[in-house]
Amino acid sequence: MNVVYARVSTQKQKQDLQNQIENCISFINAKGISVDSIYSDIKSGMSLDRKGFMELLNAVMAFKIKAVYISYKDRLARLSYELVEKLFSDYGTKIVIINQCESISLEQELFEDIMQTIHSFSMKMYSKRRIAKKLLLESKVNPALLKSLNGETDDLD
Repeated sequence: MNVVYARVSTQKQKQDLQNQIENCISFINAKGISVDSIYSDIKSGMSLDRKGFMELLNAVMAFKIKAVYISYKDRLARLSYELVEKLFSDYGTKIVIINQCESISLEQELFEDIMQTIHSFSMKMYSKRRIAKKLLLESKVNPALLKSLNGETDDLD
């Protein structure tokens, strides 16, 4: 089977998800190849625990996938791409990246990986803070504590 995998990080990027899928399908069809299945996720590429990715991985490990077409390398995985690439290769699956960027320097790749890690950590931190704030609002707690969560500098005495 020849399949497409597409991923975006947030719901706001749904149109980009559709664009990735359409671009991959056009690329594949132009080569006279049929698309047998489409896998997609709306979740950070930092995590491998994605429903569409896990379904794809299971199909790869069952030797069902000949080639996976992706728009960019980081759509499949952010920091663990080489591991995924090796695993797919071991199961006879080829990864085809349709928008190959020019080769980047090791320094640029390191910088991008660091920025992605910081972004992922920040999103987790903000999410936990937002949930804590919501719980505090729902439980009608001390207003000074709420100000503290909002970053205001009043003491909690």
